[in-house]
Amino acid sequence: MKFTILLASIAVFSLSCNTSLYKSIRYNKPDIDDHKILTQIPIKKDQEAFVFHRAEKEVALPRPKEWAVPRKYKKIKKIERRDPGFDDFMEETKTVSLLVIRNDTILFEKYYNGYSEQTPVQNFSVTKPITTSLIHFAIEDGFIQSIDQKVKDFIPEYEGRKEGEITLAQLMNMTAGYKSDYANPFKVSLMYYAKKRSNYITKYRAKENPGQKFRYSSYSTSLLGYCLEKAIQKPASKYLEEKIWTRIGTEFPAAMVAHQDSGEMHFCGLVAQARDLAKIGRLFINNGKWQGEQIVGEEWVEGIKNRDTLNGNWWGYNKGWWLDTYRSLTQDQICSKVWNTDHKLENFQCRDFIAAGFNGQELYMDPQNNVIIVRQGKSISGLSWMKSTSKLGYLMGEMHNNILHLTSVED
Repeated sequence: MKFTILLASIAVFSLSCNTSLYKSIRYNKPDIDDHKILTQIPIKKDQEAFVFHRAEKEVALPRPKEWAVPRKYKKIKKIERRDPGFDDFMEETKTVSLLVIRNDTILFEKYYNGYSEQTPVQNFSVTKPITTSLIHFAIEDGFIQSIDQKVKDFIPEYEGRKEGEITLAQLMNMTAGYKSDYANPFKVSLMYYAKKRSNYITKYRAKENPGQKFRYSSYSTSLLGYCLEKAIQKPASKYLEEKIWTRIGTEFPAAMVAHQDSGEMHFCGLVAQARDLAKIGRLFINNGKWQGEQIVGEEWVEGIKNRDTLNGNWWGYNKGWWLDTYRSLTQDQICSKVWNTDHKLENFQCRDFIAAGFNGQELYMDPQNNVIIVRQGKSISGLSWMKSTSKLGYLMGEMHNNILHLTSVED
C-alpha cells in the first residue's frame, strides 16, 4: 500500500514538473479547438475581402460511397452497403466544414457539428507548406541565400554538430534524418504541449545522415521555422501577415498557435476559417498570382508540383505539399482498391496537390480543372481524407468535363 502511494506521489510530482507530459495526458491528443487553450499570436486580415461567386443553386455532390476512401479495405464494403446520405456522413465522420470551389465559384459550402463559416479551426500540418512558402519570401528579400543554406548558418549552437549540416531543403522535404512522427507520436505530443519552444528546439538529434531517406517529421518543420525567424528577425506569423494574409482578400483574422514563451508552432499552428484557406488554394492554383499580382514566385509554385526522387526525396511530398493524390494511383490500384501501398508513381503528369493536417484537415487543389476543396474535422473517422478529397476533386472535374462535352455535342 505504501509503495503504491509512493508511486502515485512520484507520478503527481512528475506531472506537476512536466507541463507537456501533464497536458498530453489531460488532453489525450490535439484537437482543432486547441487554440482556445493555447497561446495565440494574431494575424490581421486583408482590408478588402475577396468574395467567391456562389452558384445559383447548390450543386449536388456525388454520394459519399463514390468518393470516400477508407484507410482499411474492409470498411469500403461497409460504406457501399450502407450508402449513407451526404449530411449524415459528414456528421458521422466529425466533419465540421466542407467547401468545394470551381472557377472562383462556390459549388458547395456547408458546416456541421455546431461549426459555422465564422468558426476558426486549428489546421495542424496544413501549416507546413505555409511555413515553407515563407522561406521563399525570405530568399526573395535577401534574408536567406538559398534553400541549400545550412542550419548552422542560422543557429550557432549547431556548429560542429551533424545536425548543423542539414539544409533548409532537407528540412522542407523531410530528408533531414530525424525520426518519423509515426515512429513516436507521443514525442510529438510532448513537443506540441511543451511550455517553451526552447525546451526542445535545438535538442533533438538526427538519427540518420541527411539527404538519405524521407521520414515525415514535425520537428523538421519546427526547426525550419526557427531558422526562418533567426533570418528575418521577426515572428513568422508577422511575416505571413505581411507577405500573404493581408494580400489575398482574407475575410477573417487568423492566428498562429504558440508556446507560453511565444515560440510559434510553425509545424501545426495556423488557425483559420475554411473560406480563407480556400484563398491560399486560389493563390497556389494560379501559380502564385492574385488578381494579376505575382505574390509567390511562379517558379517556386511550379517546383512544388514536381515529383522528385533524388537525394532521398519521396515523389509524394515536396516542400510541405502532398502529391500522392487519387490521380497518382495506378489503374490496377484503383480497380483492386489497394491504395495504401508505397507504390511507384506511373503518372508523373498529374499536377494536383494537397496541404494536409492531423485529423483530416485538407486543402486540395487541382489546377487542371481549377477545383479547390477544403475539409476540416475533428477526426479522420477511418478515412484517408487526402485520397477522399482528391477523389472528390477528380469526380468534380470529370463531372464538369462531361457537361462541357454534352454541351458541345448539342451545339
